[in-house]
Amino acid sequence: MKISCPMCKSQFLVAKESIGKKVQCKKCATVFLVGRPKPANQAPDTVRVACPHCNAACRVAKENIGKHVRCKSCELIFQASLPTHNTEKRQEQQEKVIVVAAPPQHRSADNRTNGWKAVAALTLVFFIGYFAGREHLRWTLATAIERAFSGPTDEPNQRNNPIPFTLRQAIRSGDVEVGVTFARIDQALVKPAGGTPVKAGNKFLKLGLRITNLHERKELPIRSLVSPTGLSLTDDVENRIAIFRGDRRHVETWNSAPPPLKPEEITETVLLCEVPLPKTQYIQLTIDLSECSGEVLAVCRIPAAQIQGFLGTEAEIDARDGRILLIGLSADLGWSAFRCNCID
Repeated sequence: MKISCPMCKSQFLVAKESIGKKVQCKKCATVFLVGRPKPANQAPDTVRVACPHCNAACRVAKENIGKHVRCKSCELIFQASLPTHNTEKRQEQQEKVIVVAAPPQHRSADNRTNGWKAVAALTLVFFIGYFAGREHLRWTLATAIERAFSGPTDEPNQRNNPIPFTLRQAIRSGDVEVGVTFARIDQALVKPAGGTPVKAGNKFLKLGLRITNLHERKELPIRSLVSPTGLSLTDDVENRIAIFRGDRRHVETWNSAPPPLKPEEITETVLLCEVPLPKTQYIQLTIDLSECSGEVLAVCRIPAAQIQGFLGTEAEIDARDGRILLIGLSADLGWSAFRCNCID
């Protein structure tokens, strides 16, 4: 039989009769007692059991059948049972498996990546919507500023091209409604005899009025621009007044008047007044409606610093002292060229 030296661990053969006797190592000359050989360890009797979660084959000792064991692959703790070749019995046994502890759930890196992608997408959508709204607002403001500097047209009405700027609140007295569509200081065109129109040296106030006859049957006389009856300018308006009615234009003087306004008819009138005036705070245009409607005078009170570039305005109506005041024209000119009631 083969023995090992306890000193140098070298192995050599001795007879079985030497058991219990002393022998000498052939390599290191150490003398030691030969003991009985230990019985060989018998391998445990095991069976293969399939894991109910990952279906991995697990080696389980027979004495552990019916006990709780742990799968080395997925770490599931389950109750081991004897395998069988019968499919139905195997399914029944798998259904009877009692899961004591589920395997640990590990959050994959893909799930975390997908979460960050969702957050990034929502942030991107928010910023796109925010800046798109700001861009729309920027273009809206740019358009408004451009219209403010360019100002409305003060040319006579063309077909299908009405004056676009009107008051949100107009002066109304009885069956007559008057609204200012624009107010601007400009140079008028003068046409010499046999020549081409040229700009005059003096500046004029161009005041656009929209006059509406609200009566269903009665005509409104506008001849009172030069007459004490009907619609009249009661203040000292000198020189000439240019009237644009529809697509026709004619110059009114103090001795002529436009035709009356028909029932439920609207006219666009441009008053061109050539009267230079020193700097003042307000320009006040008074329109006498007493003969037309039997009510009070209509007063357009225009700040001199807000004549140029009228864009449409809020109107404030004040009926004190039997007058209706209309204020709020939008512009940026500090002097006027129109003489009537000047209020400091």
